[in-house]
Amino acid sequence: MKRAERCPSALKKADKKKKKKKEEKEEEEEEEEEEEEKKKKKKMEKRKRRGRKRKERKEEKKKEKEEGGGGGRGGGKKEKKEKERKERRRKKEKEKEEEEGGGRKEEEEEEEEEEEEKEEEEEEEKEEEEEEKEEKKMMKKNI
Repeated sequence: MKRAERCPSALKKADKKKKKKKEEKEEEEEEEEEEEEKKKKKKMEKRKRRGRKRKERKEEKKKEKEEGGGGGRGGGKKEKKEKERKERRRKKEKEKEEEEGGGRKEEEEEEEEEEEEKEEEEEEEKEEEEEEKEEKKMMKKNI
């Protein structure tokens, strides 16, 4: 039967069914879009949190390096060591000046300076080796 041949009440019912189906489809599509948007928002929030945490970690590492602490080869540790070396040398020079007045030979002083410098270098090498060992341990733990 053609549409025009049907009774008007049947046509109305058919139209209502079509409208309902269309509305249901549209509602489902809207709900799906809203769910997708929510998921995207959650992902973005997670990314933002991760970014914040990374920034915080970087800032902490910078602070530790400045303070001379923290794992790994930090610039702060080296700076501290250099300051200590300079202080030691200053003290040695002061002692030398005082001892020169007592009749001490320059050769003996130079030999002592060389020995002390060698000892300092050996200490530094030992410290660096220990730091490298600690780094390796930390890397193994992280793996």
